[in-house]
Amino acid sequence: MSLLKILNNYAYEKSNKSNSKRDVFVVKAKDRTGAQSEIETRLKEEKIVFYRKKDNALSGSTEVTVIDGPKTTYLVFKPAAGGMNETTLNSTITELAPALAFVAGYNPKSVEDFYNFLKQVNHTQSSVYVVAENIAAGKKFVSEFPNSSKFHEKMENAMGVLKYLYVENKKKKIVNVFWGYRQKPPGVDSKHKGDLFIDYGKGKMVGVSLKAGSETSKEPKLNTYVNPILQDLDLKKINELRLELWNKTYKSFSTDRFNYDKAQEKKSVIEKLAFLEKSDVRMYDKMYDENWEIFQKP
Repeated sequence: MSLLKILNNYAYEKSNKSNSKRDVFVVKAKDRTGAQSEIETRLKEEKIVFYRKKDNALSGSTEVTVIDGPKTTYLVFKPAAGGMNETTLNSTITELAPALAFVAGYNPKSVEDFYNFLKQVNHTQSSVYVVAENIAAGKKFVSEFPNSSKFHEKMENAMGVLKYLYVENKKKKIVNVFWGYRQKPPGVDSKHKGDLFIDYGKGKMVGVSLKAGSETSKEPKLNTYVNPILQDLDLKKINELRLELWNKTYKSFSTDRFNYDKAQEKKSVIEKLAFLEKSDVRMYDKMYDENWEIFQKP
């Protein structure tokens, strides 16, 4: 795999500081440190030799990644300007990407392959959008996917969700998959917590919360705020999950272990989580990922 194929998974541009002796690529990500580490991991996997050094002219006090060769390559990492919250971006990767792929009958071979497909999707002809107004949002999300510091990981999660959809389709034919962004499909409660909506036809619609997953993981059984989504779980299983989630995360936001996800108490918990996301998004993301470790247990 070439360097450019690795960089195609990120938002990057060739700098005007490039010349006949060197190439300078500027990689932009919400978490530039995380993006640099991930790219270096990919370089190691491809046996591309690199090292870090400080270059004040290119990146001030921040180290750049250098790849020697007939022409030296410098990778400079900078924070992405603007864009949406990373938590929203990450969840959208695992919701929108598999929906777009499924309705197109596409089965990716790799993350690189998957994102190349997504960049070429004709959004105006895709059936995943509930209303036309969401098409522009879908295009924008896809263009910003590489800005995520967890882009590669979340794209792998999306491939797991896509595999889940194909497995479900073999059990019972799926007519369409909708992306539950802002508007829900006709006939679905606007307050439904589902992210993807599987339409089996003849009025049979199932809403599921699939913000993450991998090829070997179980689909999540509760949504982010612990509201039951897959109702075919027995009560004992649901209560076990609720208690484990309270012990792991939600006792930091509620003293009521039995009702933290119900009625007024749930409203209070959601408000506290929203505040945490704004004030300390790294901690919010950490808790989010820890919860998914629980969701993915067999």
